[in-house]
Amino acid sequence: MGCIQSLRCKPKHFRDSVVVLEVTSSIDPNPTSIDESSGVVLRYRTPHFRAFARVLVPPVACRETWTVGWIQACNHMEFYNTYGNKGMSSWELPDLRDGKIEAISDSDGVNYPWYGNTTETCTVVGPTKKDSRFSVSMNDNFYPSVTWGVPVSDSNVPLLTSIRRDQSFVTWLVAINQATAETLVLQTVRWRMQLHIQVSPEKPLGQRASLREPVAQEQPRVLSKNEPIAHNAMVKPNANDAQVLMWRPKTGEAVVVIPPKCNLHPIIITIIVFLFLIIISMVIVIVIVIIIIVIIIIIIIISNVFLFVIIISIVFIIIITIIIIIITTTISIVFSRHPRQLKGRKEKATGGGRPHHFLFANDFLSDH
Repeated sequence: MGCIQSLRCKPKHFRDSVVVLEVTSSIDPNPTSIDESSGVVLRYRTPHFRAFARVLVPPVACRETWTVGWIQACNHMEFYNTYGNKGMSSWELPDLRDGKIEAISDSDGVNYPWYGNTTETCTVVGPTKKDSRFSVSMNDNFYPSVTWGVPVSDSNVPLLTSIRRDQSFVTWLVAINQATAETLVLQTVRWRMQLHIQVSPEKPLGQRASLREPVAQEQPRVLSKNEPIAHNAMVKPNANDAQVLMWRPKTGEAVVVIPPKCNLHPIIITIIVFLFLIIISMVIVIVIVIIIIVIIIIIIIISNVFLFVIIISIVFIIIITIIIIIITTTISIVFSRHPRQLKGRKEKATGGGRPHHFLFANDFLSDH
């Protein structure tokens, strides 16, 4: 049966009734900290960007499910590690760099398009009889490690002379109807993180790196007029999977050190694995057939029928066993690749989002 108050069932009812009671956003005032305790890498930790919102949703009359939370996208990235006169390594987002897209998703890579799925989202399942009041929060910072030596070399000789990083983000507070995909932008925040670390590799460990301007970060801007969400902020790939590590020497051609991750759909991956297993099984069967032919020839020569039956039975059992292994392996792969479902939290969670930003191979990020 349909809802009696049909007008209240329309998404615009939610649009007109949801209220953002409070929105705050800031970057911690502490400067970036530098850690030179390792002889292999330099570590640094930037201050945290934080966003917090309190939301009020009046009673939902119909069987609607709305998720409210934070979505973030990177719309500018410069990240260079300079190694004196040798060259520099750079993490790049090719489509963003080349102007093919406006921004790229900064989702956790599981709960698209959300930044995370703990404190970052809350789900309201209708019908509800009372107001729903809740808060959603997120935080983000950089905590990488950069090699003292040239990343394309096996040597650990310290040659790192400079780290420069300049990244900009747009963070949206969004409500999404899980059935209709109706998307409402409730608030828009823009923020930027800049970093310059000067390094003197010839100095003793512990005295090499110094933080340069800007020491204090520009505070985020909560916009008075909301901006639409860029299409690529809502879909795969996220920044982690799309980034490329380049080595750009002073002389010579640039080299792709780490290519972007594979973003094939799980079904496609399953098909590829299945075809691979079929090819392997065919090769095995062909080898077994050749062996059988050789055995038959030998048996014909020695004229021993009993021996022939035994050998054929053993080969048959081996073939059946291989086929069973292939089938069970394929089934296990298929059933292990179901995507994780989006689950909103029922109550306020504790703790803060993801402690680190992009997963950089050369940067050895540990938490993500």
